[in-house]
Amino acid sequence: MRSRRRRVSTGNAKSLSSQLLGLSLFIMLLAFFIVLNAISNFEETKYKPITDSLNRAFAAKVDTRDVDEQPSIRQSEASVANEEGQELERLNKLFTARIPGADVAVNRSRGEMHVRLSYSALESAVSDIGQAPSRRAGALDEDTAFFLPMLISLIRNDRGGMPFRMDILLNTNDDIALMQNEDPEQLRRLADRATMIADRIQSAGLPMRLLSAGLQNGKDDMVDLLFRPHVPYNPDVVP
Repeated sequence: MRSRRRRVSTGNAKSLSSQLLGLSLFIMLLAFFIVLNAISNFEETKYKPITDSLNRAFAAKVDTRDVDEQPSIRQSEASVANEEGQELERLNKLFTARIPGADVAVNRSRGEMHVRLSYSALESAVSDIGQAPSRRAGALDEDTAFFLPMLISLIRNDRGGMPFRMDILLNTNDDIALMQNEDPEQLRRLADRATMIADRIQSAGLPMRLLSAGLQNGKDDMVDLLFRPHVPYNPDVVP
């Protein structure tokens, strides 16, 4: 009588050995990274620009000053946002009170303000460049200050310490790209109109770094003004 060989299934054994091998590899890698983390350190000169860049990209608002390197000048850090919001409200009041017909929209969550008005109204408002900023000594007041000095004071935000940036965009119905190819002289004249307003504001005391002027497609002779917190350029920060 022939003896029958018993067949032994090795599938479960191979599966178990694969799991043990994978688990061993995982434990070895885990131990390696634990040791690596324990003995590693970071350089402040390389770490700070990276974290600042990440904060600037994903945070709604970032205070770029290093608190550890500068003395505190406020009772609470939360007051920065409050002061910035107060300056936006004062800018809103300035435009609505001094320029009838100006369309003002404030985005408090982003700390920005958008103003749409006619070119003639803006040109008339900034024409008081040589006039006294206020009838009273001390800080400028919306009820007594002329428009242009008051505007510059609010943009610079010396009281709050976080200045704003003002972007001036003159609208035109014509296609800007087509105009550049077919009628560059007309494009130059439009650009000169936008820069003329910027030059007046700059000559009245607003630093160039807080001001820009340009063109965009839109309704003729209308101007869009955008006010937003000024973030100084840092070449060490990767955008």
